[in-house]
Amino acid sequence: MAKRQRTFSLRVHLGLLTIIALLLLINAVTNYMLWQSRQAQERTAMARFGDAVRAVNRRLNEQFPQALTPIQIDKLKATYQLSRITVVPSAPKDDSPEGRRKWFAAMAGRIPPREWPSLAAELLAGKYHTLLRAEDDEFFVVEPVQVAGGRQLVIIHDHLPQLVMLEKARALWLWISVVSLVLVAIIYLLLVQLVVRPIHRILVQAREAGRISEDIDDEAETAVAEYERTIAELRRLHEALKQRAESLEQFNQYLLTSMD
Repeated sequence: MAKRQRTFSLRVHLGLLTIIALLLLINAVTNYMLWQSRQAQERTAMARFGDAVRAVNRRLNEQFPQALTPIQIDKLKATYQLSRITVVPSAPKDDSPEGRRKWFAAMAGRIPPREWPSLAAELLAGKYHTLLRAEDDEFFVVEPVQVAGGRQLVIIHDHLPQLVMLEKARALWLWISVVSLVLVAIIYLLLVQLVVRPIHRILVQAREAGRISEDIDDEAETAVAEYERTIAELRRLHEALKQRAESLEQFNQYLLTSMD
C-alpha cells in the first residue's frame, strides 16, 4: 500500500540495531585511539632505544677490540634512561631458527651462565628492530651493529609501564565491548519473545476475527486498543451474566415462595 506504516516491531528492531551499530562504532573508535596511543609510545621508545644503540656502536668502534666496561654501560643507561644494556660479541650469520640455535650453542661459553635463560629467549625468538615484551612492564629490542671485528648484537631493555597500561586498557575495552554486545543481543531476544511476538499474535487473531484491517499505522497502539476493547467486552459480558444470575436468583426465590 502507498500509505507508509510505522510498526512497533520495526521500530524495536531498528532501535536495537542502532544500539548495536553505535556500540560497534564506539568500540572501533576507542580501539583505534588506544592503538594510536600505543603506536606513539612505541615510536618514542624505539627512537630512544635507537639513539642508545648508535651510542653503543660508536663506543664499540672507538675502543675496539676492547669490550664496554660496566662503568661505561652504567653511564649509557643513565644517559638514555634504560634498565639494561647487553652487548653480545657476535651475531648469527644465518637468521633462521636453526642457524640461531647453532650460533647460540657455539658462543654459550662466552656468556655468563646466569644470563643464559633470558638471553636464550631474547636471542633465539626475538626479531631484530622490533620492540618486544619481556617480563612485567619491561620491553627490549635486539639490534645488530657493525663493529670493526664483525657484527655484534646490542640488546636494550627498559620499563615501559604506560605501554603495558595501554595494552591492558585495550584488552579490557575489548572484553567490555563483547559483554555489551552479548547483553544487547540477549535484551533483543527477550524483547522479541516477551513483547513483539505477543503483540503480533494479538494482531493476527484480531485480523482473523475481522476486528481490525490489514492497513494499520502502529502495531503497538492497535494491539493496546484491541486489548482494551476485549477487556471492555469481557466486563460488559460479566455484568450481563451477573444481571442474569441475579434475575435467576430472584426467579428461584419466587418459585420457592410460590411452592410454599
